[in-house]
Amino acid sequence: MTRLLSPINILLILAVFALFIYGMMTIPGDQLVPVHWNIYGEVDYTIAAEWALWIGPLEVVVALGAFWLARTRLPKDEFAAGQALVTVSVSIALAAGLFVQSIVVFGAQGALFDVPQLAAVFIGLVMLILGNYLPKSQTNRFAGVRLPWTMSSESVWARTHHFAGKCFMLAGLLIVLVGLINLGGPAILLLTLGCVFLAVLATVIYSYSIRENAKVEKAN
Repeated sequence: MTRLLSPINILLILAVFALFIYGMMTIPGDQLVPVHWNIYGEVDYTIAAEWALWIGPLEVVVALGAFWLARTRLPKDEFAAGQALVTVSVSIALAAGLFVQSIVVFGAQGALFDVPQLAAVFIGLVMLILGNYLPKSQTNRFAGVRLPWTMSSESVWARTHHFAGKCFMLAGLLIVLVGLINLGGPAILLLTLGCVFLAVLATVIYSYSIRENAKVEKAN
């Protein structure tokens, strides 16, 4: 379970379960708690606290379970090739659990959140983190930009992931700015999805172009 219980992951897990225990002790089990918001930031779904408080812990269990499955089911060499992305993905999933658990617990106690704004900032930070880790991955079948031409060439894989890292970090920075400026839920959603889509599209186009160049160079 290499790096699974890193200091940051341990802190995230402890924080999620601390909020879980705090919520169980302070929020009546039958109290309706907001768990979903529409694009305008308005609550459109609530459930009883006795169920809502389990959302964060369940995310922790799923994240750790997914890591364990990948670690035990995949060939050792292949897991090692994608380990950088897998381990950071676990940390991101745990952070998402803490994010959700915080909104559930403090929202139940009357705190008001601009959820679209907070979500945009969180997604932007996730893109920045992924952008930093993408260049560290090596060719594998389960994590990264897995296209036919990246899977068949280590050089194309490496160049694609270095470019993708830059695209994701730029997109992440723009999404964080969109969240901080806060143009309203619909605009935040549209701009966030647009930034993610353009980052992915640019990566695919670039990757395909260097694949074609590599084929020409090989032919010559």
